[in-house]
Amino acid sequence: MLTKEKIAISISWELLEKIDSKVDKINFKNRSHVIESLVREWMKLRQDLAAIIIANERNWNDWEYSLDIPKSLIKIDGKTLIEKQLEMLKKANIEKCVIAVWFMWSEVKSFLKKKNFWMDIEFVEFDEHDQSWRIINECSKNLKSNKVLVMLWDNYFHWLNLTDFIYYHNTNSQDLSIIVKTIEASDWYWNIKLEGNNIVRFVEKPLHKEDISFIINAWVYLISNENIPDINDNYKIESDFFPKFVRTNSVKAYFHNWKWFHMQDNKTLNLFN
Repeated sequence: MLTKEKIAISISWELLEKIDSKVDKINFKNRSHVIESLVREWMKLRQDLAAIIIANERNWNDWEYSLDIPKSLIKIDGKTLIEKQLEMLKKANIEKCVIAVWFMWSEVKSFLKKKNFWMDIEFVEFDEHDQSWRIINECSKNLKSNKVLVMLWDNYFHWLNLTDFIYYHNTNSQDLSIIVKTIEASDWYWNIKLEGNNIVRFVEKPLHKEDISFIINAWVYLISNENIPDINDNYKIESDFFPKFVRTNSVKAYFHNWKWFHMQDNKTLNLFN
């Protein structure tokens, strides 16, 4: 016999009204039945999700930081970038993560092993010339989850709510969701054209004014594991991967409205330190 225990919880009136609307005496007998069902479904979704972080760009630009420290180990507001990324994943209840590293592999691995994130973390070493999606494909082989959250390269998000992003993906798209950001100097990035919340076009570093949208791909994706491409040497993301989802209106945009930056200049980084 299943043993249950009574607990007391506080819920907003708005949420309580939504819970009560599901009580139909057939599928759901009462509030407790609805809440238990939602919690079980929520836990199932979390167990079916893992993450990949492609970290460790080298400091190619003329930073005040020396070339002997990877960007993932640069501190932002007292903590390294990779720590902040893992903490985001932990807050979203993601318990499995594969971290791909190429520059100063042993130093990054040693640094993280001294920390305790209460997560199952694996490391994959890659070559600096490997394509990003080739790395993702290799990392995904170590994951059993049906869905994968991918964080590409060294980008910092302030107040990014991954739990909300995951919920958005689960309710709007079962194929591919991408975090996007509005910025003024968007011509250095992948510009995105939208129709509603559907991404209908990608233009990398646009040369023509009409292609500049001021909305960029912020390099965080949520994708079904089965949709991660099996890449060969001739595979191109811009012509082979993204158009596949654009044609079927199955790539969705999720806006991040707080601060974001790609770690490539001191002025931006110093705003946070």
